[in-house]
Amino acid sequence: MAPGLVEILLRPWLRPRGTEPFRLPGALVPGRPVLVVDSGDTAELAFHAPVLRALRDGYPEAPLAFLLQPRHVSLVAASGLGQAWRTYEPKSLRPLTPRFLRLLRAARAQRWQTALLLSQTPNRELELLLRSAGAPLRLGPSHPDAWPAVTLEIRRPSVDATYLGDRPAAVLPLLGLTRPIAAPAWPLPEDRVRQARQLVRFNKAKPDNLLVACDPALGKVGAGPSVALLRGLAEQLLGRLSCQILPLSADAAEPRLGELCALLPAIPPALRCADLLETLLILSQCDLLVSGNTDLFHWAVALGVPAVGLFTPADSEEWEPKGRPRTGLARIGAQDRFEFGALLSVLRAAGVQIGGPGARLAAAAAAGGADSIVTADRARGVPEAQ
Repeated sequence: MAPGLVEILLRPWLRPRGTEPFRLPGALVPGRPVLVVDSGDTAELAFHAPVLRALRDGYPEAPLAFLLQPRHVSLVAASGLGQAWRTYEPKSLRPLTPRFLRLLRAARAQRWQTALLLSQTPNRELELLLRSAGAPLRLGPSHPDAWPAVTLEIRRPSVDATYLGDRPAAVLPLLGLTRPIAAPAWPLPEDRVRQARQLVRFNKAKPDNLLVACDPALGKVGAGPSVALLRGLAEQLLGRLSCQILPLSADAAEPRLGELCALLPAIPPALRCADLLETLLILSQCDLLVSGNTDLFHWAVALGVPAVGLFTPADSEEWEPKGRPRTGLARIGAQDRFEFGALLSVLRAAGVQIGGPGARLAAAAAAGGADSIVTADRARGVPEAQ
């Protein structure tokens, strides 16, 4: 159905095109709540964490009320950033359905001072929800049809290759806020972090083993290294370093996660994660993450976990966290080939030291780390990198 026709049919549930005036800075006031709309993109939660923390710390009397997808509820609830206002399933966003109309009606019934959509790509249905909320200040993605749903866009030149994870924080000076200095950006509960640290320590085969997480999920653009390549890389890590490999993904139901688990040594049952919060807690205790351009890779960057991103030709520069400490990037070719020595080079170039002073990395390099990993996907029946 044409967007214009949908808007006409939804007019009884939407606020008028006109809106209350606001000024920047000074648009935020204590007392009235802020609506935070989860787009369902797990990486966007990490990207917007500095904005959410700054809002909570700068205006503690303006509570953050989250509209969340169910898989993100545990993460937000444990963060202390705000409360879950409502939850929704993706199928609830079909316009003109009873579920969608109920969401619009609930948003309109509240008196919001600000509404924030956690997305950097257009989302017509959630932008209609912003308009229904009627907050004077409505932050959302920049695109030609953003107004009147979005009243504050952060625009950028078309040639800008700034890391997507750094862009949301650009709005903070306009709101009269400063970026939180404390790291990591997303607050994890300290008691749960201590529990995760103990779990990791008690489930290592040797106390000095490195815990290397490996995320086999396809990346943000639908491409990624093959499972066979990751298996080969994991086998070389196991052969050259005193380590354990932990297959890990932001989505516990990720099919490729099961494939990789079947090809590697068994995971200790205590390290199996039931939800996203548990996954991030275990990730926070890993010595290294090796991954494609996945949600978990961007969370590792946000949490300060050493990470190496294996990016494909399909992954554009805006996904690259350039200049981030403890983060390395490497490009795998169309033949799905990567050298173990290249992994060590990426780690050294990024200043990543794992396992104390990095002696074990140096020893691995001296042992001949330049062996190539050339996958045999078709022979093994594993799909090639997309």
